[in-house]
Amino acid sequence: MSRQNARADYRYRMRPLLLLLRYLKDGQFCCDVRKTKPPFVCPACFNSEYEAFCEDLIYRGYSQATVDTNSQKVQVLIAHLAAQGVTSSAYITIQHIESYLKTIEDKAVKYIGVFCTFSRISSHLCMNEGIPRMI
Repeated sequence: MSRQNARADYRYRMRPLLLLLRYLKDGQFCCDVRKTKPPFVCPACFNSEYEAFCEDLIYRGYSQATVDTNSQKVQVLIAHLAAQGVTSSAYITIQHIESYLKTIEDKAVKYIGVFCTFSRISSHLCMNEGIPRMI
């Protein structure tokens, strides 16, 4: 049996046992499903940059898994920037980026490259719109 099949078999067997254990403890049968993550809604102030970033990933020919992973990393960055009160990519400073990098757990070089690509795209869009950059 392959490792992946063993994992699937494990999950297949554990779920009914978990439901039985809950029934024995509480006397209730609660067949709840896992919560799904709500889809990402990009703030309007970062919409053009986010769309350009996603288009750039596809243009470069990355696999769908890479596109999904890199998009998720930028989604978290955008959410962090929005929480910091940044209302436009023109107002992103190096301090915003540094504060975000302190919050992420996986500081792999490839993800820092993702943030640099997003920053490059947003800088390019700002210059085309005549907005001065503050970085």
